Amino acid sequence: MLAAATMEHVNSPDSLRVAAIRYYMDKLNAWHAALPLTMRLATLSSEDSDMLPPNQRFALLLVHLLYLGAVTLLHRPILAAVANLSRNGTWEVDASPEQVRGFENDCITAASQGARVVALLKADGTFPKQCWIVVHQGFDSCCILLFSAAQKLFHRKYDGLHDTIIQIEDCIDLLVWCSSSSSAAGHFVDLLRPLYERLRELFAVLTNTGPTRVDDGSSYLHRNVKAEPLDLADLNYSHAPASSPELLDFVEGTTQLLLDPRGATQAFHRP
Repeated sequence: MLAAATMEHVNSPDSLRVAAIRYYMDKLNAWHAALPLTMRLATLSSEDSDMLPPNQRFALLLVHLLYLGAVTLLHRPILAAVANLSRNGTWEVDASPEQVRGFENDCITAASQGARVVALLKADGTFPKQCWIVVHQGFDSCCILLFSAAQKLFHRKYDGLHDTIIQIEDCIDLLVWCSSSSSAAGHFVDLLRPLYERLRELFAVLTNTGPTRVDDGSSYLHRNVKAEPLDLADLNYSHAPASSPELLDFVEGTTQLLLDPRGATQAFHRP
C-alpha cells in the first residue's frame, strides 16, 4: 500500500515538493523501523538467514525490493531535476540543489541496496525468472547506478566508482540470467549493455586498470578489475577524457535513461 501511494504521488504535480517527499519518506522509514530483526535485510544477507525456509526468505527479499523500489521512485524526480540542471540550467524543485543533496544520496543508496538484494537472489538461483518485481528492480537500480557512475566520471569524483561498477554488473548479470524466461529482462539487457560497456572502457582509461570484459562462459560478466578499493593517490588522471565526445555521449545516454525509462521501453510490451 505504501508503494502504491508513493507511485500515485510521483505521478502527481507534487512530485518535486520537498515537504511531500519527506511526508512519504517518513511513512516508509516508520514501516522499515518497525520490522522485526529477523526480517531486516542485514539478517537476510547473513548466515542467520539459513534459519528461514527458502520460500520465506524469497518472500521477505521481495518485500525489501518493494520498499527500496518505493524509495527510489520517490526520490527519482529529484535525481532527474539534478540531471536537468546540469543539462539546461532549469530547476523545478521548491528547494535549492544544496538542500536536496540528501535526497539525491538517498536515491542512489536505495539503488545500491536494491542491487545487493538482486545479487542475493541471483546467488540463490531458485526464484522464478519471470518475477516482474525482481526484473524491474534490477533494471531500475541499474539505471540509477549508471547515472551515478556517469556523474562521478564527469565530475572526476572517483570515490566508490569501483563498487558501483560491480553492482551494475550484478544487476545486468541477473537480467541476463532471467532473460532465458523473461523477454522483458532480455530487452532491458539490450538497453543497458551498451552503456555498461562504455562505462568499463572509460573506467579503464581513467584509472589505468584492466577493463571488465564480456565472458564467454555461463556468466555474462567476468571481472578482472582490482578487487581492493581504489587508492585515489595511485590513480593517473592525465588521460582523463573530461570533455571527450565518448564521455559526453555516455553521460547523455545515462541521463536520458534516468529521465524517461518508460519512454525507452514503451515500444516493448510484456506478455
